[in-house]
Amino acid sequence: MAGPEERPAIYDPWLDLRAAIVRQAAIDYIKVIRRMATVDLPIEEKRNLLREKIELDEFFYSSWYDLLCDVPAEKLIRACMERAREAEQVAEEDEMV
Repeated sequence: MAGPEERPAIYDPWLDLRAAIVRQAAIDYIKVIRRMATVDLPIEEKRNLLREKIELDEFFYSSWYDLLCDVPAEKLIRACMERAREAEQVAEEDEMV
């Protein structure tokens, strides 16, 4: 994030807030996807994760998301899934070492 001296002449703090909301939703989505990939989860935790994923999907396909972000929901979800896969591969490689 740019400091005050690096900000453009027309600075809108709402842009930072919008970006932070979408960024946090993407981070949460990646965490949920990674956790859902865990094999031995109790059924209640699986249900909670599925519920959270559904809520995040609903957010990404909502008019609220469209208002906050110009990135198509499908593109962001694909990027999150790719990030989750990459993180899982890194974790597997770390386990092998």
